[in-house]
Amino acid sequence: MTKLSKLLTKPRLFFVDAIEKRKTSVMEMIENIGITPEIVQAQEALSVYKGAPRVNLVIIDNINDSCMNKTNALKYQCRTLEKYTNFNRIYYISDSITSTNSSHVVYSTYSDFYDNIVSRLPPKIEYFVFIGLNFFFLRETNVNHFINEHRSAITYVKKQIADNDTLQDIFNSIYDDFKYNFKPTENYCCVDNTLLNQYHQLLSKINHLDTYIFTFLPIINAANSYGSNCIETKIQFANLSGGYYEKFMWIQTVHGSERCPLAVTFNKLNDDTEGYIEFLDSITPHSSRLEEEIFVNVTTNVLVSNT
Repeated sequence: MTKLSKLLTKPRLFFVDAIEKRKTSVMEMIENIGITPEIVQAQEALSVYKGAPRVNLVIIDNINDSCMNKTNALKYQCRTLEKYTNFNRIYYISDSITSTNSSHVVYSTYSDFYDNIVSRLPPKIEYFVFIGLNFFFLRETNVNHFINEHRSAITYVKKQIADNDTLQDIFNSIYDDFKYNFKPTENYCCVDNTLLNQYHQLLSKINHLDTYIFTFLPIINAANSYGSNCIETKIQFANLSGGYYEKFMWIQTVHGSERCPLAVTFNKLNDDTEGYIEFLDSITPHSSRLEEEIFVNVTTNVLVSNT
């Protein structure tokens, strides 16, 4: 049995193998991460909340302001959000994006978002789907894409392992010699507010927002559920450094069919990526109301488009 198949079919067995020297008691873990028993009990009470789940979207602006294609990425993402999604609220974390839509709120930093939204939530669970700005939904979404039948936020995983010494040290401080042999899908994370509150203090130790959101949180979310919330990724990744053109063609072929992936995302965006604009223009609606209400307000950012 491969590691990935074990993760997907026997998640508890997978994490027994993956986490060496698992914590000897829950109290030891609590002491390691500075969480009091009262907080843990409160989180357990939250976990049985039976109301309709609220799923919010948080978009991390991880494209450099000097990239002229940033405006295009935002425009095409707005089109896919309007057509394919129905989140309760949408937030942007960016110092260069402006919104005139009251349902799409922009915070200049993650700390502002956390202080104003996450830390002030009432005592019930809400879910937050984080994506990068260079992330595009390709089909209609529903709550089952983000939350499983046990009300646990889903972590989409891949086979590859991405080593990170800083993260490894932090995982070890929580679980004692924690080892994981999977990789979360790029530019995506879904967690609930209890997890965001519990591990917020570790953001300063990781000191990189993308790493904290898109690597640390998905892995710790999987570990806390013994992998029962892990699913093989439904999100396609296209490496814009090379080999992406064939993936563009495949997505164009399956777009609109049952074989179409949930979304597509990319690595670092360049202005001279051949076929990028043409590809997005071919798989997204031709216009949206939202793209007129959310825009990049950087004077050096120039729109380059076929439409």
